[in-house]
Amino acid sequence: MQLSSPYPKICLLAIIISISLSFASCSNLIIVDKFEGRSFIKKGDTALLDWKFTNADLVEIEGIREEMPPEGTFEVNPETTKIYKFSATNSSDTISLDWFVEVLDAIRTGAESAAFPEMKESFLPSNYLTGFAGNASDNLPDRLKVMRTTASPTGLSNVRFLALDQFGNYLRGLASPAYHLTISSPEGKSLETNLLTEKWTSSPEKNLQVTFLIDNSWAAERNSEVLEALKSLAEEYRLIDNYTFAWINHSPPEFVQLTDSEAADFNKIEEPLPHGFNAFYKYTYLYLDSLGETSGDTERIIIPILFSPDNASIFFDASDLAQKARQTGTALYPISIGTAVNTNSLKYLADYSGGRFYSLDENSIENLKSIIQEIIFAQKSYFDLRFDSENSKSLVLGLQKGDIKLMDNFKIIDSPELQFADYQAIAGFNYKDTTITESFLPAIGDLAGLLKANPTITIELTGHSGIEGNENTTYDLALMRAQNVRRALLSQGVPASQIRVVSEGATQPIYYLEQFSWQSVYNRRVEVKWIVPEQLPFEILAEVCPSEAQALTKVEQWEKLGYKSYYERFLKNNSSAYRVKIWGFATLDEAETLATKLQVKYKIPMQPR
Repeated sequence: MQLSSPYPKICLLAIIISISLSFASCSNLIIVDKFEGRSFIKKGDTALLDWKFTNADLVEIEGIREEMPPEGTFEVNPETTKIYKFSATNSSDTISLDWFVEVLDAIRTGAESAAFPEMKESFLPSNYLTGFAGNASDNLPDRLKVMRTTASPTGLSNVRFLALDQFGNYLRGLASPAYHLTISSPEGKSLETNLLTEKWTSSPEKNLQVTFLIDNSWAAERNSEVLEALKSLAEEYRLIDNYTFAWINHSPPEFVQLTDSEAADFNKIEEPLPHGFNAFYKYTYLYLDSLGETSGDTERIIIPILFSPDNASIFFDASDLAQKARQTGTALYPISIGTAVNTNSLKYLADYSGGRFYSLDENSIENLKSIIQEIIFAQKSYFDLRFDSENSKSLVLGLQKGDIKLMDNFKIIDSPELQFADYQAIAGFNYKDTTITESFLPAIGDLAGLLKANPTITIELTGHSGIEGNENTTYDLALMRAQNVRRALLSQGVPASQIRVVSEGATQPIYYLEQFSWQSVYNRRVEVKWIVPEQLPFEILAEVCPSEAQALTKVEQWEKLGYKSYYERFLKNNSSAYRVKIWGFATLDEAETLATKLQVKYKIPMQPR
C-alpha cells in the first residue's frame, strides 16, 4: 500500500492559516467613525472633543495621562490655541490624528468668521477644493493633488498633497493601512517612502506669508474679476495670515501690505486700467531679493495670476526667478488665465520652487476663488510623505485601495534649466504713433544702466507695427519706433556701437488676427534681442517661399549641403509667406563672408543679419 505524502495537507493548512490571519488583520483595521478634528472657542470657554474609533482597544491623548475608550468625549480648556494629538491603537493597527482648538478673543460670524471655519461638505462636482467631508474611510477619494515639494541635498525629499473626493471635499485618514501610497518614476520604478504624516489645522505651524501678484498688462482686461474673487474669499474667511498685494505690468509695482486681509482691506485696493507689457519675472525677482531668505519659523508663497506671458523683463527670465525663489525658500503657485500665457515656463517655475501650476481658460475664471482657497488651505492642512528622490525628476504619486487607483504627476528639479521667451518688448506704441510714452522710460533707463555697466554687450532693437497702413508705411513706422528707443538710450550715455536697429514692419505680428484691442497694441512694439556670440546669433536670409511645404523643402536642401537652416512665417502684403534662413554665426563678418560665397555660387541674393 502506498502512503500519501503529508506535504499537500501541510501546505493546505498553511494556506488556510495565512488566509485566516490576513482576514483577521483586515478585520482589525481601525476605522474613524467620528472625529471632527477642530474647534473654535472664546477665551475662557471649554471645547468638547468627541470621537469614535471602530476596532480600537484604547485612545490616548498626548499630555493626558489617562487612557480613553474607543468611543468617548473629553473637555479641554486651553488658554491659547493648541493641538491635541490623538492615538487610537489595537494589537495590529495605529491611527494618529490631530484635534486643533483655536482660542479666539471672540467667536465671529459672517465676514469675520475664523480662518477656514467649519467648511461644509460640498455636493457639486468640482476639480478644486470646495469643502470638507471627513475621513477617507467614509468618502472615497477621487483625486490626489501634489501641493508642495521640498528637495534636500541628502536626496530625501518631502511631498505635501491633498486627497479630494469628486465634489472637491478634503478627505482625511489616508494614514490607515487600508491605503497604499507610492512614489514612482513614470516607468513604474518605486522609490522608498516613509514617515507619512497628516497636518490638520486652520493655522500653520509656521508664520505664513502670502503675496498676490495680479497681471495688469494690456491683456488683463478681466483683472477686476480677480480682485472680486479675492474680496469674496476674504468675506467668507477671515484670512489670518500675512498678505501682500501688487498689480504687475512693465512699471515698478507698489506692494501693499494687508495686515488684516478682510474684505475691507481688499476694498482699499484701487483697480487701475490695464496697461503695458508684463515684467512678472523681473519684479518678482527683485521683490524676493529685497525680502531675503525665509527664517525657520516662516513659510512664504507667491500666487501670480497672469493673463499674458512675461514679455518685458528684458534681463530676467524664468530660470533666474526660479533660482531666486528656491534660494529664498519661496514656493510659487502661478495661475494662468486664457491662451496668451507661456504655460511651459510657469510650470517650470512651480516645479523648481516646489509649488503647483494652475491653468484656467477664459470661460472658467469663476473657479479662481476655489483655486486660491485650495492653495492657502494646503499650507495649513495636508498629508506629508518623505521619499528618496536622488537622481529623480519626473515622479508619480500613487494611491491604491482595492480597485481605486489614483495618481498625480510632479517634478523634483535638481538644477536650473534654460528658459527662453518668445520675445521681450521695451516699449509699446499708440496707433500710427512713434512717441515713447512716459510709462516705458523706467524700463529704458534700466536697460541703459545695464549697457553702460557692460560695454561689451550689444543689443538689437527691432521695430514692429500692426495693421497701420501699406507695406512702406508700416516699415517706416516700425523703424522710427526702434530709432526713438535708440535715441532714448543714447541720451542716457549708451555708446552707439552697442545698439543695432532693424525694422520688421508688419511682417512679424504676435497676433495675426487682432481680435482684441490689446492684441493690436502688442503688435506695435520694439523688441530687445541680446547679441551674444556664444549663442551664434547672426544668420543669413537665403530665400522667401510662398508656402510652408516649399519652405520645409528648401530647409532640408540647405541641411543636406551641411548648413544649419530653419524657416519662419511672416506677413507679406497681408498674406503669409516663409523666410528660409541659414544660421549659426558668431559674428556678422562670418555671416557676410559666407553670404557672398553662396550668392556667387547659387546666383540668388543673400542677406546677412
